[in-house]
Formats: sequence, C-alpha cells, structure tokens
Amino acid sequence: MHSIINTVLLLAPAVLAHSWIEQLQLISSNGTYTGDPGYARGYVARTDPTFDGYADKWQLPSPETEVGRLRINSSDLLCHTAQRTANYTTKYPKLSVAPDTYVALRYLENGHVTQPWIPAGKPAGSGTVFVYGTYSPAADEKIADVLQWTTDGTGGNVKGWLMTAQNFDDGRCHQPNAAPISIQRQMAYTDGVPGQESWCETDLHIPQDSKAGATLTLYWIWSWQTSTNTEGVVCGKDEYYTTCADVDIVDNKVTMHNLFAAPDVHVLVQQDPQQSAVSDYKSRTAFATTPNLITTEGCSITSVTSSSLPATLTQMTSLPPQFWSTFKPDAPKPAAPEPTLHSSSAQSIPTVSSTVTMTSTRTLTVVHAEATTLATRLSSSRGAELPVFKYSPYSSAATAQAERQARAFVA
Repeated sequence: MHSIINTVLLLAPAVLAHSWIEQLQLISSNGTYTGDPGYARGYVARTDPTFDGYADKWQLPSPETEVGRLRINSSDLLCHTAQRTANYTTKYPKLSVAPDTYVALRYLENGHVTQPWIPAGKPAGSGTVFVYGTYSPAADEKIADVLQWTTDGTGGNVKGWLMTAQNFDDGRCHQPNAAPISIQRQMAYTDGVPGQESWCETDLHIPQDSKAGATLTLYWIWSWQTSTNTEGVVCGKDEYYTTCADVDIVDNKVTMHNLFAAPDVHVLVQQDPQQSAVSDYKSRTAFATTPNLITTEGCSITSVTSSSLPATLTQMTSLPPQFWSTFKPDAPKPAAPEPTLHSSSAQSIPTVSSTVTMTSTRTLTVVHAEATTLATRLSSSRGAELPVFKYSPYSSAATAQAERQARAFVA
C-alpha cells in the first residue's frame, strides 16, 4: 500500500518547479568533470536559509507581475534582479576557464524532461537552451536584444554572439519519479543518490580565440514556449528562464593546468554525484537552433491559463487504471503566484474543477502497462521501492488529498 501511495505523490507536480544554472563545471579532455566548480551571479543554493524558490528563478514574461501577457517585449530585462552585476562570494565563486576547453552549465530538470506532457503544447527536447556570450555586459540587458545575436556576431546590436543551442534534455538527466522516462534513466544511470535529481547540463565550448585575461559573460536562456492551438492557450505563449554568469579567461597553459588540478572545494550540500559529462558533450545540438522571437501579442483571446502553474496530476502512473475513474485532483486557481486549492472533504471525492487530460497518443492501458513493467524491473534491480520524490507537490493540501484518496482506493 505504501508504494502505491508514494506513486501518487511521485507524480504530483512541484511548486513552480522551474530551472536555472546550479553550477558551472570544467570538463577535462577525457570527458570527466575536473577542478573547482563555479557559480552564477548572486547564486543562492537550495539548502541556504535565504532560498525561497525565487532567489535564482527568473521567468519572462513574469507570472507574478505580467499575468496574462503572452509574449516578451523590448523592455523585459534579461537578468534576475540579483544577477545584473558580477556579484560573487567566496562561497559561490566565479569559474575560471581556458580557451578551447569545455564547460558544463548544470541544472535540474524538475520534471520537465521526465514528464514532458505537463503541461500540454511544450516543444520537443523539453525546449531549447541558448547560450550567448559577450565581453560588454550591461545591467539593463534586454532579452529581446540578446535573442537577436547570431553565431557570427553580426546580429542585433552586435554586442555579443550565440555560442550554442542545445535541447534542454541532455539525454541523461532525470528527476526520481514514477514516469517511464525517469524509470528508464534510473535503471541506465545507477550512480545517483536515491531521491535526488540527476542534473542536466548545457555543454559550452570556450572559443580558441577567447580574450585571455578578460571576463566573458554568459547568458543562459531556456526557451520553453507553448505552441499555438494548445487547449487554454490557443495563441501560444512565451516562457523563458534565464541565468546570467561570468567566467574569467586564463592567459597561459600553466594557469590552465592549475585550474584542472584544483581540488573541488566549492561543492554543494546536494551535489550531483555524476563524475563525467554526457558522452556527446562536444557535439550537442537542438531541434530548434534559432529562437522563435515574437515581441508583439498578435492574438486576442478571452482567457489564458498560465503554463507556469502546476499541472493537474496526470494518468502516467503505475496505479491501476481504475483508480483514475475516481481520483479527481482539485485544480489550483489560474494565473496566481502561489496556487491554492479549493476546499475538499475527506469523506467524498471533490467536484471536478478542471479537466484531467492525457496528451499522449498512446492509450492509458499501454502507458499503465509500460510504467508498471519498468517500475517492477527497477524495484527488482535495486531491491527497494522507488525513491520518494523529495520536493513537495504544489501544496500540502494537494499531498493530503492525494494520500487520502489513494488510501481509500486501496483500503
């Protein structure tokens, strides 16, 4: 019974669970991580007392101040309020790099890779990460300006250039949950920490002609747009997440050797245990190699449901299919910074306030069978139940509701 209830909670979505760069890591010539890691500007770790979920997250358009706006505009500032200057600390220092080397920009997928159907209308590869470089950063940098930079440095205001475009999904990272993608990757990559996410990465080549002794500013931009004709968002909508960071370019081979040999002292409490970059770190690509830049609304609709809000619990689970004929999760109020639930009774199933849909073309029976088979194989290989996803669902009330109904079903 415990494992069935855990499965319900595993699939429940997290509070505003979006992504940002957690860490920058040098990659050696043999593909292993090496040296002391670095961090983004103004970084706050998830275990720090001041972390509140918004300390590192920067979303454009903002769901807190721009409710209902579909597109970025020419005035949207690119960097988080805490990342508009190169404000580093001894605890979370800037990374130093050498020309013609590789760096992994590492982040959590937070379910966007392993549960790509939440919400509907999202792009293949879980969206695209664009990394731009500049030697002339500005505190008031605008995202619409940066997205016009090109690989040859001639685009837009020509202050910088597009360094790489890669799928958000690196093919390895996963959140520990009961979705088939996660279970497959838990089985394939067994060197993780139970209950802890295996991080994703964007792999960046530092150009051979980089300016030795200079500071290169990096703009990491994740494009996770919703396509047109999506239920509730018929006009489509922009959804960008950004992190701003800097790296110092060292000026000689001796310094480079020292960087690679430096001990990794600035690690995190919840440090990802992976020791190597993804196997294709030198050749990563994206389904979309240039951003789809739209800075005007160009569409009129009466209501828009923000995809930044947690999705309802889906049917992708190892619970028996008949459970879903009775389980109806309460829906959060749309377009609210802190979603709340309608009240519910422990004695009865709440009234359906939003439709729970399955966006996969496969039938529920096929999905259920696949998830159950994978879960069984994983449990057998590890001799234990699936790890419980450590982050809370979108509210404690949702957790309690799911658990009540799961217990009632299996009783």
